[in-house]
Amino acid sequence: MSEPLRILILEDEPEHVFLMRLLLERDQLEFVLRHVMTEDEFLSALEEFDPQIVLADYLLPDWDGLSALAAVKQRDTDLPVIIVSGRMGEEVAIDSLKRGAVDYVLKTNLQRLPPAIRRAERERQQSVAVRAAQSALRQAHEELEQRVKDRTTELLLANSSLHEEIQDHQRTERDLRESRTLISAVFASLFGNVAVLDRAGVIIAVNDSWFRFGLEQGGQAERLGIGISYLEICRAAIRGGDSGCEAVLAGLEAVLSGSLPEFSGEYCGEAGGKCRWFQMVVTPLNRPEGGAVVTHVETTRHREAELQVQRLSHEVAHVGRVNMAGEMAGALAHELRQPLTAIVSNAEAGLHLMSIPGPTDAPELQAILTDVIAGGRRAGEVISRLRSLLRKGQSELRPVDLNESVLAMLPLCRGQATLHGISLGTELLPDLPPVQGDRIQLEQVLMNLVGNAIDALKTAAPGGRRVVVRTNRASGGGVELSVEDTGPGVPESRLEQIFESFVTSKPSGMGMGLSLCRSIAQSHGGRIWAANQPGGGAVFRLQLPACAGPVPASTAPPPGPKLALGSRATPAKLPS
Repeated sequence: MSEPLRILILEDEPEHVFLMRLLLERDQLEFVLRHVMTEDEFLSALEEFDPQIVLADYLLPDWDGLSALAAVKQRDTDLPVIIVSGRMGEEVAIDSLKRGAVDYVLKTNLQRLPPAIRRAERERQQSVAVRAAQSALRQAHEELEQRVKDRTTELLLANSSLHEEIQDHQRTERDLRESRTLISAVFASLFGNVAVLDRAGVIIAVNDSWFRFGLEQGGQAERLGIGISYLEICRAAIRGGDSGCEAVLAGLEAVLSGSLPEFSGEYCGEAGGKCRWFQMVVTPLNRPEGGAVVTHVETTRHREAELQVQRLSHEVAHVGRVNMAGEMAGALAHELRQPLTAIVSNAEAGLHLMSIPGPTDAPELQAILTDVIAGGRRAGEVISRLRSLLRKGQSELRPVDLNESVLAMLPLCRGQATLHGISLGTELLPDLPPVQGDRIQLEQVLMNLVGNAIDALKTAAPGGRRVVVRTNRASGGGVELSVEDTGPGVPESRLEQIFESFVTSKPSGMGMGLSLCRSIAQSHGGRIWAANQPGGGAVFRLQLPACAGPVPASTAPPPGPKLALGSRATPAKLPS
């Protein structure tokens, strides 16, 4: 920033102002702060201080943040306002955003304030720049209209002299050439690869990026320029086997005919052995003759960033599962000790039986070996479930039976519950429809919820410690999984905060468990929330849509139509 940012704070608690100032200074933000506490001081500061951003407390003794927001918008619609509140419900937050607030920050999470202020300032500067550009363009247009009017007046006044008429005509032509040159320069510098089509779908203009990209991809110059039918190129690509171009052709024809206001799509094209992603947008050409503007913008970096975030999300989820397994180490050791002890005892009994003089009791020895095999299989199942939980890899979407997942994962939790005198039960609805999802991720949600319930009951009175896992049908045809406990419950003020990252009540917790649960639920098209039960204790509910059709083998997005500019592999592909 070239000069300190002017920030006006409406807040009745000075300690909160001090904390905000401290956070902004730690963020190395250059600013000048004006603190007011009443309506009169606030309205006066708007005129005298001329702030660039406003922080308004949602609730004041004699006023409120929404009234301050209305006062700001009445004075300056571009001045950003951030609502700050100690406790704000979702409906109130949405209402403040609808009334013009750019963001809202809870006082319990003031770490969000510096980035929120920086984002608001960037948006304000962009808005001011856009407004200035629009004003300059409008002024240029008015000046051009005035110049045309002046030229017309001069022509009428100089009608008596042919020489003057010719000179005026030459001046007008020069102005038109300059205007066309300006329009051509603006068109050539447009972002992305842009082509203009007439009503029949024939290319009538392309920018430099379109032509240059086509040549880089091996396209022929005569197939990339003006006069080529874009619709015919699409049809040729379809005849060449590119079925993805069918949707593109239908979208182009709909925009050109006026039946569709806009068409857009994303596709992947190969260049140099590397997949490059593009966003295609077709908009109508606003002129009496009709036509359309086709724009292709490369989004490869955005795609790669999304994949990187997805990979990091998997890594964090894996760390959470490993941390959860570490917390359950004692219970798992107890779970394995029983079958291993039984194996050793049966083996010793078999050796003793074989050491007795005389004929060996074959039926007894067979029974002993059968018990050894059963104990080994039981231990193998425990290890198999643990390895499945700790498996590291990409998500796989397939039909998942939640009842089977509950029955498979609860034995891993039962030992930990038993060690603390907790009863762990299930109430599973028969014939539950499957859900579409990743089994490991859904089982991780279940393990997190059950583990949290067990932790909540460790300090409860003995005898009444109980955790129940239920499955049921949800409204709208979905499936619901709930975990209920008889613990102390969750404070009402924290029911929403517990799903945020790094929020935990455990002394050694990372605060990522419930945040991961919410991310997994949202990625599966569902939702998760918590509530307190009237009789005591908390209940966590996970709702997921039922599996409605065939499930893809991978979560990677399907490739779109191959619209590479003059691709070497497919010469008939669309030119962008």
